[in-house]
Amino acid sequence: LSAVAIFTGMELYVLILGFIYVITALSDILQVAHYKRTKKRIFLMAPLHHHFEKKRYSRKQDCFSIYDCNNNYWSNHICS
Repeated sequence: LSAVAIFTGMELYVLILGFIYVITALSDILQVAHYKRTKKRIFLMAPLHHHFEKKRYSRKQDCFSIYDCNNNYWSNHICS
């Protein structure tokens, strides 16, 4: 996938899409590390998308909120 992005000149899109996976992995790491130290949880359930499901977000709302946060982050940091 990365090679195709490089050949087509769409490297930025791979970074944007990859950001979602990084956030998911970080939420899992943070949850485990914090729980081992304090026996308290940061999220209701890790990874982050399961936390949103426990909060009664639908799958559609969850995907849209992550997509929206991702777009806001990149538009504020790259386009400005």
